[in-house]
Amino acid sequence: MNILMISVRADIGGGPKHLLDLASYLKANKDINLTIASPDEEPFAKEFQKVADHFIKIPKRSFNLISYLKLLNHCIQNDIKIVHSHGRGAGVYGRLLSLFNIRSIHTFHGIHMEKNLSGKLKKNLDYFLHPLTSRYICVSSDEKIKFLEIGFSSTVPITVIENGINHQKILNDFKAKRLKQECFTLGTLARLHYQKGIDLLIKTVKRNREFFVKRNILIKVAGDGPDKSELTEAIIKHNLQDIILLTGQTFDPIGFLAELDCYFSFARWEGLPLSVLEAKACGLPTILSNVVGHDSFDSKFNNDNEFIMLIEEILNKSFKNEQFPNLYKLETMAEKTFKQYRL
Repeated sequence: MNILMISVRADIGGGPKHLLDLASYLKANKDINLTIASPDEEPFAKEFQKVADHFIKIPKRSFNLISYLKLLNHCIQNDIKIVHSHGRGAGVYGRLLSLFNIRSIHTFHGIHMEKNLSGKLKKNLDYFLHPLTSRYICVSSDEKIKFLEIGFSSTVPITVIENGINHQKILNDFKAKRLKQECFTLGTLARLHYQKGIDLLIKTVKRNREFFVKRNILIKVAGDGPDKSELTEAIIKHNLQDIILLTGQTFDPIGFLAELDCYFSFARWEGLPLSVLEAKACGLPTILSNVVGHDSFDSKFNNDNEFIMLIEEILNKSFKNEQFPNLYKLETMAEKTFKQYRL
């Protein structure tokens, strides 16, 4: 079976990590010839090149006609009949390739339609590409519900395949790197972008500064992104440098998790975040914003008071930590996805 997988990102993020895990499992366990197309960037491009039979460089987060023609020629030359696109940008390439008798399987990895002009243009693009899609994969049941609410799919089949991770490997790595902190440390792995809600975190800490100081709580945010300067300025403006640290991009997410006592997310929307699954695999308590993409988990908050209350429960050791769900194992996700290729 000849397969092309596409991502317009290869930096730190759940989508590229999901693609790598899926590709690695399938190459180890199935008889496939695999091509991966992505930008040539750290940390995942090198890993894609190791696992794939062929690697094709494409631009980051943009569509390029020359790259499209390069992908099309590669598909024709290598008799590729299945393209699996990961994320909206990759979906443009994948669905347009379907014009040439190639099955297009598309995973959104998070569905959100902004109400501004950019959001409307993206929605119109998705509607245009919709008839070219052979099958959709949603990474959680609530993502499928959101997808159906938008009104895309009345004819294209949708399958829910929850994200999966190598639970035992992550746990072993976490234990080997575990560090004891001098103070109670909250943390999150997040691209510094509106979606991830780090601005909401800053506002919450500003309003509740006394609590965080009194309880000697440190907050670490690992990641980079377009809002870095704006968020840094906000932290300085509100004099929160002693509480919130933007630690920069990390290529060792499990090492970062090993520094934490609790994982949190202020995201405005998600697919099914791998970072949360990884935190749960490590046995860390997680407290998450009550948004689409977090519905599969316990311990969600809607406002400042609920966020603070959950932290207090952890500090007071009355927090009921959710066990890692068996549903989210790597082999389960990969086997279900491979079945979609064979339909």
